[in-house]
Amino acid sequence: MRALALPLLLAVPLAGCSASFDAAQVRACRLAIPALNPGTRIEVERSGPGPRRGILRIVYTVEEPSRPLRRRTIDCVFAGDGGSLPRGALAGVASDGIPMAEASFLLLRRFYLEDRAEPPVDPGPPRTGK
Repeated sequence: MRALALPLLLAVPLAGCSASFDAAQVRACRLAIPALNPGTRIEVERSGPGPRRGILRIVYTVEEPSRPLRRRTIDCVFAGDGGSLPRGALAGVASDGIPMAEASFLLLRRFYLEDRAEPPVDPGPPRTGK
């Protein structure tokens, strides 16, 4: 299953997603960061094109109590035309270059990002001046 995750993550952008991302897509990707880093202070450094066309990469730092500051990345892919998800919907995530397993992604999307009484915490856009 893990072996299929990377090709799937890389193939999704070929389904019609362009290299530019709108504010809603960047925000959707940012909202996944706290779920991947519980109990940490998060600061978004920058967002932009990822390692392949159609992949959004967000670079951020996490600070945990009694641990050194770490720089991390999240790569997000979005649905194109013709799939089961609406065009532009978050379709896959990789953390530090490692694709999230499909089951984990579905749980993240269903129970953390979409179906909550309160929306997930947004770590915010990059600080200006960086």
